[in-house]
Amino acid sequence: MKHLEKRQGKKLTGKRKADIFASCFILVVLLIGLIGSIFGLIGIHNIVKLCVPGFSKDSQQLTILYLKIILWTQVLCSITSIFIERLNCYGKKIESSISLLIFGIFQLVGALCAKKLNNPFFLGYGLLISYIIQLIYVVLLSVKSKIKIHFSLTVIKETISCIKMVIPIFISNMI
Repeated sequence: MKHLEKRQGKKLTGKRKADIFASCFILVVLLIGLIGSIFGLIGIHNIVKLCVPGFSKDSQQLTILYLKIILWTQVLCSITSIFIERLNCYGKKIESSISLLIFGIFQLVGALCAKKLNNPFFLGYGLLISYIIQLIYVVLLSVKSKIKIHFSLTVIKETISCIKMVIPIFISNMI
């Protein structure tokens, strides 16, 4: 792997740079996602009124309750996707595909619970739990595969690049 890590002036390229960038990206996604979710929770009533002004008060309240459940899925989905792509880059394509199967199974269980209990909120809980289980799986698989994670925001160039990429993604997801 020495040939992949070459110094060009003060710039490190190759596998190590990719690991640092991916780790930085995960941290930026987590921070911006949490901040966005907290602001989303604070302004959820106004967001629902703005987006669905024709809903009755009861429908707006149900929408607010449902959104409070699934609001966190955007953060989980984003971080999980990064881990999945890293696994793919390291040749773990079958294992990363299994994470999608795990996600689908837990979503199906959530849908069956929603039907059985006649409670549509279990669709939201099923989605949230599916992302949590999938994230746990890909993180454990990454650790087992010795895929390094370097949590640091001290790499300024990579951090700025990550922020420029993440903000539009979260804005579009929130909309």
